Amino acid sequence: PRASLPARAAPLGAALVVIAWIPASSLGPAAGSLLAERYLVLPSFGWSLALAAVVGLVPHPRATTAARAGTLLMLALGSVLAVRTAARVPVWKDDRALFGNAASRPPVSFRIAYFSGLQAYSDGDDEAARAWFARSISTAPGFSRAHEGLARAALRQGETTAAVEAARQAVRQEPPEDPATRSRYRVLLAEALAATGERDEALEVLRHGVAIDPTDPAPPRLLGDLLFAAGRLPPAVGAYREAAKRDPADTVVQFNLAVSLALLDRGDEAEVLFRRLAGRADAPVQTFFHLGVLAEQRGEPAEAIDQFERFLRNTSAGAGELATMAEEARRHTARLRRSMP
Repeated sequence: PRASLPARAAPLGAALVVIAWIPASSLGPAAGSLLAERYLVLPSFGWSLALAAVVGLVPHPRATTAARAGTLLMLALGSVLAVRTAARVPVWKDDRALFGNAASRPPVSFRIAYFSGLQAYSDGDDEAARAWFARSISTAPGFSRAHEGLARAALRQGETTAAVEAARQAVRQEPPEDPATRSRYRVLLAEALAATGERDEALEVLRHGVAIDPTDPAPPRLLGDLLFAAGRLPPAVGAYREAAKRDPADTVVQFNLAVSLALLDRGDEAEVLFRRLAGRADAPVQTFFHLGVLAEQRGEPAEAIDQFERFLRNTSAGAGELATMAEEARRHTARLRRSMP
């Protein structure tokens, strides 16, 4: 006689689940990450099998001895697997616990290696991050995000040549249907090239990158920064304007645009931007210094003194550019006071 449906249900269900898990088994480069399956579904799989086996033990006139034996085997297997259920919750405490546990248990998929690299990178351990990203790439050479992570970790370590090569690989493997990612990769490549002194190539990369994602302010912002550093102020103004249009809330871009205009002797345009910035709580403190300079150039000493003093009130003591500007503001203020009746 044929086995009953309840007796066949447990082995058949187990077989279907195993077959369905093959694509997510982490055994191949095209697979996903065996996380939820490993830590949530699989631990509960034992209880499910045990329950199915118990149901299969219900007497049925057509149940065979072989079917009952199979059901008992499922019950034993389910009991063993069910023990793992008690240990699944702590693994999900946080990303560090989850990925750390997954990375310590083979098979380690390319995605697990990638996420482990991200965790190491966020912890500031660039050496470990590079090792994990390289492991991910060794399993899936076409996984562009691992190349991106490797480039960022190398760049933060000052290994600019390695960063450039990894960033180039990310661009080569980039997803053509994702303009945001393509734009981000080009900004990364330009940053790495600029760090190696290859400014012209970095500018060329950014000029092409600006058009990839018209909503991303990062390419025109970096393009403006590199052009400004090279003393090429007119094109820098154009790049900063584009970045400001894409992200009007970026006060640093607004400030850099205003400074560029001031250096081009377009003081009226610069002052409009500086005054707009001065009304914002997150305005760079240097805004008030430049307003003081512009007021002095217009022959308004009282206004200039007021802006210089406002700059000094908001500048803490220290070294570097702000300290130099503070000293210059004091000299301007003293000279203006002497010139006033």
